[in-house]
Amino acid sequence: MNEQQLKRALKRHIVAEKHKIYVQCAPGFEEEMSEEIAEIIDDCKTKITEGGIELKAGLDDIYKLNLMSQCASRVLLRITRFYANTFPMLFENCLKTRWELYLKKKTDLIFSITVKKSKLYHTARIEEEMRKAISTHFDNNGSCDQSIDRHKKQMIHVRVIKDIFYISLDSTGEPLYKRGYKEHINNAPLRENIAASILRRANLKNHDLLIDPMCGSGTFSLEAMHMSSDVPPGIKRSFTFEIWPAFKTNHYDYLKKNLKKNGFNLAVMASDIDPRSGKILFHNTKNAFCDEFSYRTEDFFNLHQSDFGNSRGILVLNPPFGKRFSLNNQTSFYNRIIQHIQKAFSNHDCALIIPANCISKIKLPDCEKSRLKLGGYETFLIIIKRENQN
Repeated sequence: MNEQQLKRALKRHIVAEKHKIYVQCAPGFEEEMSEEIAEIIDDCKTKITEGGIELKAGLDDIYKLNLMSQCASRVLLRITRFYANTFPMLFENCLKTRWELYLKKKTDLIFSITVKKSKLYHTARIEEEMRKAISTHFDNNGSCDQSIDRHKKQMIHVRVIKDIFYISLDSTGEPLYKRGYKEHINNAPLRENIAASILRRANLKNHDLLIDPMCGSGTFSLEAMHMSSDVPPGIKRSFTFEIWPAFKTNHYDYLKKNLKKNGFNLAVMASDIDPRSGKILFHNTKNAFCDEFSYRTEDFFNLHQSDFGNSRGILVLNPPFGKRFSLNNQTSFYNRIIQHIQKAFSNHDCALIIPANCISKIKLPDCEKSRLKLGGYETFLIIIKRENQN
C-alpha cells in the first residue's frame, strides 16, 4: 500500500467512521462516567458494564474524551474481534487485521493480556504470536514507512473470553488520572478520577462552596476547580493517539482551541493541619491553570460553618487510615469526625471516606453508603445531604 492509498483508507475507515469505544473508570462509578460522557459527546448512547462504559464514537470524540474526562482512567478503541482456539488460528486471524490503519510500521508495542476460560491461556505465547502476525502483515502489504515518535509506546489490550479475542488499542498512554500538573504530593494521595467521581456523585454543581479541610495534596480541591472551570483537565498532557496514522496535528490543535467546556461558579476553601499541604497545593494549582481558591493551615476540629458565610457548601474529607491507626484509635477518630460534622457543619452536605473495618462501629446519620476500594483498602463512601440548605 502506497502513501496515497493509505490516506484514502484512513479517511474512509478511520476518520469518517464511528468506532466501538470502551471507557474505563473506577469500579462503582460507572453511572458518573456515563453522565460525564453525555456532557462531552452529543446524542451518545452508552452501555454500562462493570468498570467502564461501551459506546460508539468518532475519532474526534476519542480525542475529546481524553482531553475532557475527569472520571475516566483510559479510553480504548476496539479494532477487531475473532475466534481462535489454537495458536496457528490466532496468528492467521491476527494477520488479517488491517494494522496499517491503526499502527505505524515499527511502532514500539506493549501488550496487556487477560485470559478467562480459554484454551489459549499462555499470555507470553499469545503476545509472541501477535507480534509475529503484526510484523508479517506489514511485510506482506508493503506498508510505507512513516515517522515514529520513539518516546511513545503503543499498548494493545487483548481480552480473551472462551476463545473469543477482543483486541483494543489504547488511545490514552499514561492513565487519565495523571493530569500532568501534580508534581508534588503528600501522603496517600487520592486518585484524581476517583475524587472527580465522588464530587460528581455528591452533586458539586449544586453548591457554590467546596470545603476541603484535610486536603493533603489537594486532589479534591484541584478536581473541583477543574470541574467548575472552562479548562479541560487533559489540556496540558500528551496522549498515545498522537502517534496513530490518522492523527493530524493541525486538526487536533484546532479541535483543542475550539473545545467548549461549561464551567460554573464555585469557591474552594482548602485547609490542613500540616503546613506542607499549603505549599504543595499552591504549586500544583499553578501547573493546573487554577488559582480560584483559599487556603489556611488549620485543624479540622477548629473549623465551623460560620467561618464560611452563608454559602451552599459541601464538605469533602479523605482522612488518613490504614496501618497508621489501630482499629480502636481509627474508630474513635472517625466517630469524632462525624460528631464534629453534625455539630459544626449541620447546614452543609458532606462526602466522607471511611474504612470498611470500622464502619459498623461508627454512629452515622442518615446517609448514602457505597463500597469503594482505595489502594488495596476496602472503604465506604458516605454522602450526607442536608435538606435545609438554602
